[in-house]
Amino acid sequence: MTIEERLEKVERDLAALRLVVGSKAEEICAKHFTLVDKNGKSCAELGIDKDGPGLFLKDENGKYRAKLIVTKDGPALILWDENGKHRAGLALSNNGPGLGLWDENGKSRAALAVGNDGPGLILSDEEGMPIWAAP
Repeated sequence: MTIEERLEKVERDLAALRLVVGSKAEEICAKHFTLVDKNGKSCAELGIDKDGPGLFLKDENGKYRAKLIVTKDGPALILWDENGKHRAGLALSNNGPGLGLWDENGKSRAALAVGNDGPGLILSDEEGMPIWAAP
């Protein structure tokens, strides 16, 4: 596709969007939305990935840092550090809520859950091995 053809397509799409928004539409349907900054760089996405529908937030370097999603098991919030390592997660499933914390090496360091049997807490060493648990 040439630049001219791409520009014509963008102009047609923009005109269609103006028509929909200008008519005060009650519903806009799409499979994916991307929020961009003033320079056109993607900052956030609202869409569906392999786990389900979610909101995906990126940092200034374009790396995913937060994901709010609803999976078949329930809602979850997942946080990554600046190196892309999974560092925290909060989820709600049929068994109840759970919170997980991981270190910079990806090892589980703390897990808190409230299940059908009651609450539980596990603290782990740098190898991810439990060092303390309650009950």
